[in-house]
Amino acid sequence: QTICEIPASLQKQAQQLAEHFAARGVAVNYPGLASSPYHEVAKKQFGNRYGAMLTLRLGTKEKAFDFINHLHYALNVSNIGDARTLVVHASEEEKVAAGVTDDLVRINVGLEDPEDLLEDFQQALQQI
Repeated sequence: QTICEIPASLQKQAQQLAEHFAARGVAVNYPGLASSPYHEVAKKQFGNRYGAMLTLRLGTKEKAFDFINHLHYALNVSNIGDARTLVVHASEEEKVAAGVTDDLVRINVGLEDPEDLLEDFQQALQQI
């Protein structure tokens, strides 16, 4: 066991969200998806533990902001490791340093009810 092991329930919830987005044609990056170029490496190195963080590409900066603004449960804050679900859009300085695109939204899955989160993310997608 590692010092900062992610609970299985959060990983399961992140996997569900990633699959939900991918099934709707959203560009999602999560190593737990078989379609991820990092899936086999993560599977081997982390023993089928893929974490509770994923990213979405929504097409434009405006769509990313619109999506975030329509969420009810997820908080728009930049810390990670919280018990709540968080979303963030990086600042210009952070994006340049990390090579992040304008349409990227990072999601850190928290302890909320999985069905509530799925419903919330789905309704936000429908708004953009």
